[in-house]
Amino acid sequence: MTALTSTPRADAPAVEAPPAPTSTIDWSDVGDSATVGLELGYGLVGMVDETVGAPLMARITGIRRQLSKELGFVVPVVRVRDNIALSPFAYRVIVDGVVAGEDEAWPDDLLALEAGAIDTPIEGRAVKDPSFGLDARWIDPALRDLAIASGYTVVDAATVIGTHLNHLLTGQAQVLLGQDEVQKLLDTLAESQPQLVGGLVPKTMSLQTVTAVLQNLLAEGVPVRDMRRIVAGLAAIAGRTADPDDLTELLRPALAGLIVQKLAGVREPLTAITFDGALEDLLAQAVRAAPGSAYPFEPVLAGRVADAVRAASEPLVASAQRFAVITTPLLRRPIWGLLKGQLPDAAVLSFTEIPDGKAIDVAAVVGGNAP
Repeated sequence: MTALTSTPRADAPAVEAPPAPTSTIDWSDVGDSATVGLELGYGLVGMVDETVGAPLMARITGIRRQLSKELGFVVPVVRVRDNIALSPFAYRVIVDGVVAGEDEAWPDDLLALEAGAIDTPIEGRAVKDPSFGLDARWIDPALRDLAIASGYTVVDAATVIGTHLNHLLTGQAQVLLGQDEVQKLLDTLAESQPQLVGGLVPKTMSLQTVTAVLQNLLAEGVPVRDMRRIVAGLAAIAGRTADPDDLTELLRPALAGLIVQKLAGVREPLTAITFDGALEDLLAQAVRAAPGSAYPFEPVLAGRVADAVRAASEPLVASAQRFAVITTPLLRRPIWGLLKGQLPDAAVLSFTEIPDGKAIDVAAVVGGNAP
C-alpha cells in the first residue's frame, strides 16, 4: 500500500509537535549535578522572583562571593528550585545530594532574635534560630522598632535563610572542594610558581592526595587561600608518608599563623582549654594502643572527657569568646574527632601549631579530679 502524502499550504497553521510521552524517563530526571541546592516551599517562591527584586537571590550571590574569599576557592553555584512536597514556608538545603539542614521562614514577617538581655518580650511565633539555636520569634513588621528597642536583633526572612545557608556551607566546606577545584587552584598557582607546583604534582604527590589534605584542612575550618604556603609545606614532607591524614598533621605546624589568626588577634592572647598532664598520659596510652584508629578511647572515658571539655567551654561560648583546645601532636586529631560531635566549632590545636611568641591565656584545665 502506498502511503498518502500531501504538501501543506503556505498559509496552513503550524502544527505543534506532540508532547513527549510521560512514560519516558531521562537521565536528568534521576540525577542532579548541582553540588548545592536550595529547595523552597511554594510560599517562599516569591523571594526569588526577579520582578520584585529577588531578595533571596541577591543574598545568596553575596554569600557565595564572601565564602569564596574566606575559603580560598570558588564556592559552587546554589541551585534554587521549588518543591511542592515541602510545607508552604519550609526550605531545605542540600549539599552533595544530602539534606544538610531545613527549617521554615515567613517572608511577610521579621525574625526577632534574643541575642542579649530583653527588656520587654514581644508577641510573636516562638522558634529557634536555625543557624545558632538562639531563642527567637517571628513578629509583625509593625513591631520592628519596638523589638529593637527591647533588645532584639531583627532580620528579614531572606537574611534568615541566607545566614542558615552560609552556616551550613561553612561547616561542610570540605564537601564543596573536589579534584577539579584543586586542579584549578594548582593551575592558578603554577602561573606564578611553576617549579613549586610541578615539583609536587604529580611527581611526588597525586592530585587525589593533595585534595584529601585540603579537605581535611577545610573540615577543621582552616582556609586554603594561601596555596603557595600549603604546596611548599607539602613538598617539604612529601617523602615522609602517603597517608592524607598523617600529611595533614605534618603540614599544620607550617600553617600555624593561618590557623591561629582566626582564633585571636595579633595582639590578643589565645584563649585555651588544656588537659591535666596525667589525663593526657592516659589518653596517649589509648592512642598508642590503637594506632590509626579513628576512635581509640574507651567509651566511658571518652564521654567523661567530652563532657568536661563542653562544661569548661560553656562560659566562653556564652560570652562569644574564641578559644582553642590545646594538646600534644599525638592527641590532636583523636581529640578533634572526639569533640566534633558535641563542639563542632571548637578548634583543636597541638602546641606545635602555636606561633612563637604567641601569648596563651588558659581559661580551664580539664583533668585532675575531673572529668
